[in-house]
Amino acid sequence: MAHFGSVSEEDQIAAVVRRISRSLGNSVTTDLVEGQVRACFRRWADAPVRDFVPIFAERCALEELSVVGGSTTALARNAGAAVGLP
Repeated sequence: MAHFGSVSEEDQIAAVVRRISRSLGNSVTTDLVEGQVRACFRRWADAPVRDFVPIFAERCALEELSVVGGSTTALARNAGAAVGLP
């Protein structure tokens, strides 16, 4: 059940994809980023509390994308730092 002012999961996914894509630039395709973000959102599909799923999914996707290629590792680390991740 959606609450007043809540953001749909599709909107949350789109926002995470935009942030990661902007941070990583052309080092990975938007399709790859979106696929990874969706896979990470699915990890928490059964979580009773949904408030933090976008944060967890963003961290997960950045971590997974960091293993795509050697040059992507540093970019993903920098992108994580840009959104306040260790």
